[in-house]
Amino acid sequence: LKDELQRLQGCLKDADTKRRSGNESAAIWVSQIRDAAYEAENVLEVVDHMEKRNRLKKGFMGAVSRYARLPSDLITLHKVGIEIERIRRKVSEISESANRLKILDLGNDELENSHLGDESPQDYRLVHQNFEDVTVVVGFEDEQKEIVEELVEKDGKLSVVSIVGMGGAGKTTLARKVYTSDKIKQRFETIAWVTVSQKFKGADLLKDIMKQIMGSEYKPRQIDQLEEYELGGKIQNFLVQKKN
Repeated sequence: LKDELQRLQGCLKDADTKRRSGNESAAIWVSQIRDAAYEAENVLEVVDHMEKRNRLKKGFMGAVSRYARLPSDLITLHKVGIEIERIRRKVSEISESANRLKILDLGNDELENSHLGDESPQDYRLVHQNFEDVTVVVGFEDEQKEIVEELVEKDGKLSVVSIVGMGGAGKTTLARKVYTSDKIKQRFETIAWVTVSQKFKGADLLKDIMKQIMGSEYKPRQIDQLEEYELGGKIQNFLVQKKN
């Protein structure tokens, strides 16, 4: 799966160039490729998290034997295996279709240097335009429950929950599970998902948020023409009205 992920990232540059030139078919394939790559990253994060947790719990023997597993992990491992096969089939179908239509140069050995986590807010929206349909990620049930309960407490106070950990620990995966949970949807009428890359503009993030929560009131072109202070003001007024 790691090899497939690397291959996907490698062909994104060629596909994205065609998408930016106005090729509608290429735009569809870029979306599908990024979606599959993101799903692959999520599964790999879960596996890496389980491996680290297993080694910590089993001590020395857990670090020595990569095949030694805790009984509680067996069901999750089975689900992960099924998910990996599903993603690999999906990647294969995308590759075959792209080659058949000559949309992507999937034989390109030049790998994309940028990580998916460093994509711009505009690219991120393309990946997650069907966010609700993304596959369910396994693991992190206890952590998810704890964070959700923290967020839905009706004490009238604003709260921020930070998920901190080493790279590959599954922070994004956990955040996604919290974001899509039923309790969060029931508690908060308005929600938005944004990603902040190493290079970002505040105005772009506000535009992304506004398009998600106020897309029915404004056309994307109208939002793109607004200044940063206008974006912040409109979002604030919208949320105040919702609260009242």
